[in-house]
Amino acid sequence: MAKYDKKSVKEGKSSQKLKKEGFNYSQDSKKPIKRQKKELRKEINSAKVVEVISNLIGEDVIDLVIELITQDEYSEFKLAEKLNQDVNMTRNMLYRLLEHNFVYFSRRKDKRKGWYIYYWTFNPNDIEKKRIHILEKQLLELQSRLNNDFHHDIFFICNNKCEKYDFDFAAEHEFKCQECGELLQQYDNSRHKQELVEKIDSLKQEMIELRN
Repeated sequence: MAKYDKKSVKEGKSSQKLKKEGFNYSQDSKKPIKRQKKELRKEINSAKVVEVISNLIGEDVIDLVIELITQDEYSEFKLAEKLNQDVNMTRNMLYRLLEHNFVYFSRRKDKRKGWYIYYWTFNPNDIEKKRIHILEKQLLELQSRLNNDFHHDIFFICNNKCEKYDFDFAAEHEFKCQECGELLQQYDNSRHKQELVEKIDSLKQEMIELRN
């Protein structure tokens, strides 16, 4: 299964197949309407779908999501066959997506075999809302890091960059890294603080755009 690292997601390089498949949905219904292939819907970016679902559920479901985006009412047996995996594993992935409202299903009785078959459809409605929730958590983490570093322009760090230490802690431990034992060197923290500020501003701007 393909890996989806943060850099790839950020650059919009999630999957060539996912990029080529578009989708749309009605604002008045949770059920997606006819897919618009060759043109992604403006409101939801495919890379964001990958990032949100990877963050909340895990990268192992991304290939399944890609298949669901290409077709509504996808039989779980056909999905398992397409992904070359056991149907129970496929169902487990689908149930995990269902817990976050990323899919919905219908069931129909097979006239020949007599049992019910479940058909699954991808639901993009909550992608933006969940993306905002992820951004809010990231924003809090960055602000916490910035507040922690606010009163310190100078830190000490080893060549392996294991951990940053303030002067008092570094001096107390004879300027030796507590992780690897290497000698600590002075580190100018002002550039790092500026990078945090820029990341925070970028997240805030993205949240404003998503909410408008």
